[in-house]
Amino acid sequence: MKRILVLAAALVISFSFAGCAEKIGKSSSSKADSSNAKTSSSAASKESGENDDLPHTTDGKLESDVFDCSLYTFNVDTSKWLNTTYESLDCYLQYIKDNSHGSFNIISTSDDEIKEEELAEYVNVMKETNESAGNITFNSEEETTLADIPAYRICFTQKQDDGDLETEQILCIKDNKLFIITYSALSDYFEQMKTDVDTMLKSFKIK
Repeated sequence: MKRILVLAAALVISFSFAGCAEKIGKSSSSKADSSNAKTSSSAASKESGENDDLPHTTDGKLESDVFDCSLYTFNVDTSKWLNTTYESLDCYLQYIKDNSHGSFNIISTSDDEIKEEELAEYVNVMKETNESAGNITFNSEEETTLADIPAYRICFTQKQDDGDLETEQILCIKDNKLFIITYSALSDYFEQMKTDVDTMLKSFKIK
């Protein structure tokens, strides 16, 4: 249970990334933003002890419109998404179409104690932890599939100074591995971004 709570806390931290992201301009400024965000992410990870308790894959690469790592692969339209590295995340993509504010990230972790039949318990812990942040409102929950595997989608709204941040998370378990996909955007951009996210998710394959 401790591992689950640490994982949930890490995802709450990741919520703020999309709302705080600057509009993407020249590649040099993008790299600077990435460096600053990575430093903030690292500090948050150390404070929460997350690096000690949450193993995750760090071998992912985005090449030729395909994100590929040792655990999964999916298609990415690189004209709309920028690949950015964060120490605490498997995968972090920034939505750059029309200078929109949005993000897509994945955390995966494996443990012999993670069981497919316990997926609903992980979802409940995630909901409770996110809601405890105070400015996050739970909107809905539904059963879905990811790579033809049973999954849950949960939806939240987070109040921020620059507007409401709409967030959806998809959780699934396969072979003692828990996958959590989180995508967020300010409400003005969310539906546009979600159309592209849905396309990526349809191509998602777990190895």
